[in-house]
Amino acid sequence: MRKRFSELCRLQVKDEKIHVSKDDEGIALTSNWDLDRIVLSAWLGPVLRREIDTASTLIGKAGSDVHVDLSPTVTVLYRTAESLETALTEGSPSTLARDLVELAKDIENRAPNERLDEQPDQPTRTLLRRLAARIEGLQEAP
Repeated sequence: MRKRFSELCRLQVKDEKIHVSKDDEGIALTSNWDLDRIVLSAWLGPVLRREIDTASTLIGKAGSDVHVDLSPTVTVLYRTAESLETALTEGSPSTLARDLVELAKDIENRAPNERLDEQPDQPTRTLLRRLAARIEGLQEAP
């Protein structure tokens, strides 16, 4: 039921039939109802995607300016890349990665004794660990 509701929420967000305001975000974050957080998570995916796409477009534009302009500047490219690096490496991402790993461990420890909404192939644990590894990989500096 929750999976179907989540899919319906994602479709509604995609069709722009659901809009979550900043006030709604705050309410959903503190809500005691899973459904509120399911709607928020459905909304968050496209929001994050748009932000990443905007940064990617800006970096692409700045990069093409370097190739084309007679007197190129890399200032816009540098500042955009710097902003993206800051967003990916400071504050929350490292905490998020750690929290995802801890949640996967908690689910694994509780699964034998409690009925969790897990399938035999452990998709939630697998996803949490995979996402944590990706976040940690993004944070590694060359």
